[in-house]
Amino acid sequence: MDAYFVLTHPLGYASESLMPERIVAPWYDLLCASEKQRAHAFRSDTLRRDFIIAHGLLRMFLAWTMLEPDPSKLQFVVSARGKPMLDPSVHHQAPEFSLSHSRAHLAIAVGAAKSSVGVDVESLPLETYVELADTVLAGPEYLIWEAAPADEKATVFLRYWTRKEAYLKFTGQGLVDDLHEIDTSQKIVRVNGLGSGCRVCTLDLAPASLEWASRGVSGRLPSSVIALAGAVPPKALFHFYFQAGSFVRAPALVVC
Repeated sequence: MDAYFVLTHPLGYASESLMPERIVAPWYDLLCASEKQRAHAFRSDTLRRDFIIAHGLLRMFLAWTMLEPDPSKLQFVVSARGKPMLDPSVHHQAPEFSLSHSRAHLAIAVGAAKSSVGVDVESLPLETYVELADTVLAGPEYLIWEAAPADEKATVFLRYWTRKEAYLKFTGQGLVDDLHEIDTSQKIVRVNGLGSGCRVCTLDLAPASLEWASRGVSGRLPSSVIALAGAVPPKALFHFYFQAGSFVRAPALVVC
């Protein structure tokens, strides 16, 4: 696989109109025993439904990219750094993947075998970005954010935030305290001024009124920003959504 496949899907209140119980139930059947246990641990019906949709879609999307006819047969393990992965003893040359969700969107990224990938999605509006900018943004990022028009500052900040988190998922580190040392203002991430060998791209989802209108989703979702981090620049990035039981190619703006 010399390309990245990114799947986006609505969550939260929008998922209730898009995914009624009769559709969510078969996805629940795809989950393994531990995933079902985790789903039942949620007290919120919406969060439980989102978990089932996210992990059911993860299985379906991975199976689709692997040409595996039965998503329920996929087996997962956790790496030494705590990153979920397909069990290499069962799935040889299995693709790498990363999953993220915000209050409104799910994002799943799938890349080549033995080549780490990280994805992060966040949704607007974002109320606290002004307070975080001083401590989160690297010097070059801060200068670009500071020069941005007032009505674009939240989006600019969100792009850098998602790029940093995608990079940390790529490395398997998780969230750290020194985000200001990670500079994602260029295509190649720099840490403490040194190149990291990781390339990041940003995918801006269209406003909800445009993006979801053709899918019959009631209500308006916030715009979202998705960041993808990978070691080797892919030849292509394909963006998909799930509709009527199939994965459908979607137009997307990619900012690298």
